[in-house]
Amino acid sequence: MDELTVRLIVVAGIGLGAYVVGRLARRLVPVPHPPIDPEGLPVGIVVFTSTTCTKCKEALAIAGAAAARADAPIREVTFELEPQLQTRAGVESVPLTAVIAADQSVVAQFTGVPRPARLDRALRR
Repeated sequence: MDELTVRLIVVAGIGLGAYVVGRLARRLVPVPHPPIDPEGLPVGIVVFTSTTCTKCKEALAIAGAAAARADAPIREVTFELEPQLQTRAGVESVPLTAVIAADQSVVAQFTGVPRPARLDRALRR
């Protein structure tokens, strides 16, 4: 192979690699959810779920473990059972996990499956 062919193959490989990394990054990094409205939500961890959600069980398990470690209350709000609560809070996608303070403010909210360490930090605030 001549030098020009090698360079074209290298450039094409780099371009393909960048494309693949970009596609994977979009799958791994959840899109931020607009802030929810905490009015009427219970204090502690609130996990918004749906019966058709594939990641909701994992999010609920992580939130349950964090709640146990912090001795915090936890509540699951399933769309099919309480659609009005999810709609009023402004939940657009599930799973969504929120930490609600005693003053009804949102300490933190997590789109998708929350990372345990981040959820633990939010519960310590």
